[in-house]
Amino acid sequence: MSAIPDKYIRAAIIIAVKAQLSANYATCSIYDGEVPKDINPIPPLRIILGTQTAIQQNTTKCGHDWQSTITLDVINEQNQGFSDRSVVEDILQLINNAIDISPADLNIIPYVVYNTQYLNSTDMSIETPTKTINRKVVRYQFILGGVG
Repeated sequence: MSAIPDKYIRAAIIIAVKAQLSANYATCSIYDGEVPKDINPIPPLRIILGTQTAIQQNTTKCGHDWQSTITLDVINEQNQGFSDRSVVEDILQLINNAIDISPADLNIIPYVVYNTQYLNSTDMSIETPTKTINRKVVRYQFILGGVG
């Protein structure tokens, strides 16, 4: 498989995370890159698939291996003074369940997933004059193999 894996990673994440969120956070929307302009109002609880990297590694008869990363930005806007960071943390746990824990590493078709790793998360919460915005950005790494 010689295709750059970015779109396959995003598609797999969207499917797996939506399945994890369906029981308790079905109203949490997932967007690729940004919230579309025609979505109004912007949902206060959302996930944005963000920055990706892809490094082509060794080449085999089956194609290239890849080392890829992606960020997921989990945002929960609340009225000012009403802060509950546990919602963002609960969603991050569900994301981790979908990507790195159960039942195995994320299935990224048509690649073979050698390893998935939670690299880090950054708290980026802010207070505006009208909103408390709880926000965390998490980065995952994938080691993928090409298939014949």
